[in-house]
Amino acid sequence: PTPPQRPRWAIVLLLGVDVVLPGSAKGLAAFALSGAVSAVFLILFSPARLRVEASALAGALAIGAVLTASQFNGPALENDLTLGVELDRCTWSASLRMIAEKPWTGHGPGSFWVHYPRFRPPEVIQLEGRHNSMTAHADSQLLETAAELGWIGVGLWLWLFGSVMVSAWNARKALLRVGALSDDLYLSGLAAAVSAALLTSLFGLGLAFLIPGWLLWPAAGLAAGLTLAARPNGTVSVLPVPWTDRERKWAYAPTAIAVMMLARFPAGWFVSDIEHNQAVASAKAHQWNDALKHWDRVLPGADAYMLARYFKGNVLLETP
Repeated sequence: PTPPQRPRWAIVLLLGVDVVLPGSAKGLAAFALSGAVSAVFLILFSPARLRVEASALAGALAIGAVLTASQFNGPALENDLTLGVELDRCTWSASLRMIAEKPWTGHGPGSFWVHYPRFRPPEVIQLEGRHNSMTAHADSQLLETAAELGWIGVGLWLWLFGSVMVSAWNARKALLRVGALSDDLYLSGLAAAVSAALLTSLFGLGLAFLIPGWLLWPAAGLAAGLTLAARPNGTVSVLPVPWTDRERKWAYAPTAIAVMMLARFPAGWFVSDIEHNQAVASAKAHQWNDALKHWDRVLPGADAYMLARYFKGNVLLETP
């Protein structure tokens, strides 16, 4: 049966309203870029009879979003763009100085906002109009990854997502050759979503934000999984390495153990957010000792780490 069309158009309409009303220049750029990327991927992946219609629709949505937002929210977009460009210029120049200090290994995972104040230009405080301005991210995933993990980490990051895109590109012809049109279209959409998320992360909407960050990993995993349908032996391994199936099977257990060991870091960061909230509640109740104990349990790399250090310092300075 043919799926109903109205829910699709309702989602598109809601997305358009969400882009136009807030007056976010980066959000509008991300929406338009995603539409342009989708148009290109539909041309590259889809059969000839679907290319023109689908890619034209994606391109029209991208262009229409820009024109509509400019018409209804032009002044807000212009102000947001002007401020954003100046802030990004300052932040990116400081990020490059951070990278130059430790170019190969970086300053450590999740440590950008810990080390950034040493490199922050005075213009940032003037632009934001407050002395306690805090910059948590570099507004560029590439620069933030290089600052935290060095160029070695950047290479691994590019290898991970690059292997997914290369696999998707290699799988498209095989899927169309066997008539797996639905799989090919899903692969096209997922690959476009991954590419758009990676491109938009270069100028602001990085993986630290909820929507692009949380959607990128499942989309990349699904895209990599769909490429397996194009393999003749139907294996179900997604390790992006040029190994035989026998070698991959030997790597399953070590890989699973490594993933479980690494999972303790996000689990610890989640607990750290709870500790920070408990510390804030204790501080509001003037229970200073309890607040300090909770802030001491906030781990480096957690979103609340810098705030925990800042609030702890304030408490130590203002209480006997």
